[in-house]
Amino acid sequence: MDLGEYGQLTYKLGLETSGAYNLLELIQSYLDPSGQKDYEKWKEDHTHPLDKALDEYYDIERDEDKEKWLAKQSPDVKQYIDYMTNDDWKKNLGPNAQKVQAMKDAQPSRLGGGGGGIPVGTIGR
Repeated sequence: MDLGEYGQLTYKLGLETSGAYNLLELIQSYLDPSGQKDYEKWKEDHTHPLDKALDEYYDIERDEDKEKWLAKQSPDVKQYIDYMTNDDWKKNLGPNAQKVQAMKDAQPSRLGGGGGGIPVGTIGR
């Protein structure tokens, strides 16, 4: 599967499961410490390596630090992050998904600005 297909699949799954992810995060807040550790381990075991790298990339705050981090990554990770952090992936969406993404982009996000130029790809995103 090439990155375009993976990105589209990630986006479609994100649309279908974003409510489930939110529910999992809510449930986690009610777990005891042992249950929270089990959940974190499950999440770690079930997140695609490319999405783990994307999560790391988003956790880096300064652009110059992001560039340093990217320089150390494999070509696959670099290509995936480039694909997922620009809007080219939106061109590959079907008409209905483009409408949904346009509505999502118009919503304010938790961080301010547009509401979601990046598709949901991992639990907790």
